[in-house]
Amino acid sequence: MNLPNKLTVFRIILIPFFVIFFMMGIKDSNFIVKFNNYQISIYRIIAALIFVIASITDTLDGIIARKYNLITNFGKFMDPLADKMLVITAFILLSYTIEVNVVLVIIIVLREILISAIRLIAVENGIVIQASKLGKIKTTLQMVAAVFILFCFYKISFGFYLFTYSVFYLSEIFVVMSFIDYCFLNKAVLKKGLSE
Repeated sequence: MNLPNKLTVFRIILIPFFVIFFMMGIKDSNFIVKFNNYQISIYRIIAALIFVIASITDTLDGIIARKYNLITNFGKFMDPLADKMLVITAFILLSYTIEVNVVLVIIIVLREILISAIRLIAVENGIVIQASKLGKIKTTLQMVAAVFILFCFYKISFGFYLFTYSVFYLSEIFVVMSFIDYCFLNKAVLKKGLSE
């Protein structure tokens, strides 16, 4: 259990706290910031900060693992899984508050379930599949969009709204592209799994 793997586990541990503060923010009627259409509760701010910290650990564990050659099979498998758990949780909560379209969230969830299924097939055949470049871009875009939506920046101005949701819709395009790329790169694993 090296430092990058500890950061991955820490990211997973943060998820329940993120959920708790987000839900408290929905019920909280006292706003710490209120300016015209922009308002946000202290609990929502805490939830957003937890998400930011969790997202930073995603960047840190990768940098540390590569720099000090601490790449492990545990890290290859759990790091992208932790990312999925964090991002899916955030977007499910945001669909609950009707800040993102639930249909698009369903697409994200289905993509992750299918990718996880492929990874499990690979593990059964002794292969550990790392996250693809398109998958990493997808995750980065999702995290950026989630941060802006969690902090309610889209309420500040039309410019912020346009940027926030442009990033989110762009991430949705990468959801589809990365899934196709993932299937293509791992077609041998898929064929072997389907033939068994």
